[in-house]
Amino acid sequence: MFSNWKQTMYDVKDGIETQHKLVGAYLIWSALCVYWGTYNNIDIYQFYGPELSVADLLILQQHDYFSGITIFPFAAFLIMKCKENSLNVQYILRYGDRKCTLQKQIIESIWYSLILSVLLVAMQVLFAWIKTGNLINWDSFDSLYYYKIGGFTDTNVLWVIIGVMLMYFIKLLIVFVCIDLLMWYPKVIFLVWVALILVVGIELFAERQVFHLLFSVKYELWSNPFRQFAYLGFGAVYVGIQYLVGRILVKRKDIFH
Repeated sequence: MFSNWKQTMYDVKDGIETQHKLVGAYLIWSALCVYWGTYNNIDIYQFYGPELSVADLLILQQHDYFSGITIFPFAAFLIMKCKENSLNVQYILRYGDRKCTLQKQIIESIWYSLILSVLLVAMQVLFAWIKTGNLINWDSFDSLYYYKIGGFTDTNVLWVIIGVMLMYFIKLLIVFVCIDLLMWYPKVIFLVWVALILVVGIELFAERQVFHLLFSVKYELWSNPFRQFAYLGFGAVYVGIQYLVGRILVKRKDIFH
């Protein structure tokens, strides 16, 4: 099992190196989006008075148009290109098991999700720290946490960073596993972008928590870690359902057409 994970890690490395120009473009674009998201949120809340910290800016940039429209579609395209060689007839014929091929795809997606979520959060922390110089101030009357909740907490910023990173990880993994399944049916792979735009529209205009708002760190749940991180478990279950559905789909797919 460990050797499979290790070999897949090398496959991910090869995919990134093959698409190094696109990877560079994605990193530049992500940095610009994080810069814009950081300064935009600071400008908005300066009007209301509370002082923002790194922890606040991490939470504020999880939602709606910021990551949903600017970053996630590009990330989906990038991973689609990096994983071009993860599904081919030769591999399936060599191992003789479509389930193993699907498992390899999903392990790759786990690696990609981990890498991109760490990079994204690292960028957010960097720009937020440069702008605010304050990691967390949730024990202050002047904090955004007090402004929203009406109370205090002595939470360490590290827990906020880990929480936000895990939420990005599970969202990216859900998207990338969808790509894995649709790679077996390339004619409908465009549905990934349709779904990404649709969920943002629902969350913005219908004010429903369906994806970005659902899998996110929330001020109002921070005092109850079980409720906060229960969403991660829900996301893991959803990925498991995707895998089971994928096993059914790949069995029906004619790999020669």
